[in-house]
Amino acid sequence: MTAPKDEAKKVIDSLPEDTTYEEILRELAFDKMIGRGLDDVENEKTISNEEMEQIWIEESERRYQAIQDGTMKTVSCEEVFAK
Repeated sequence: MTAPKDEAKKVIDSLPEDTTYEEILRELAFDKMIGRGLDDVENEKTISNEEMEQIWIEESERRYQAIQDGTMKTVSCEEVFAK
């Protein structure tokens, strides 16, 4: 197993010299997400597209019902993007 510092150095060393601090952090986060995804595949912790679609259908129905019941408020896209 590679030490986290070594993994971070490998990612950083692969970037151009003029890479910003924010870009470095973004690349490190991306590398970590890819690693977690590959681990999930290896450990069979994935679901099919059909299962994911069913989950989203159920969630959409739940949210729609909550809006209809008045237990959830909607937020405009302008409000969301202003944050």
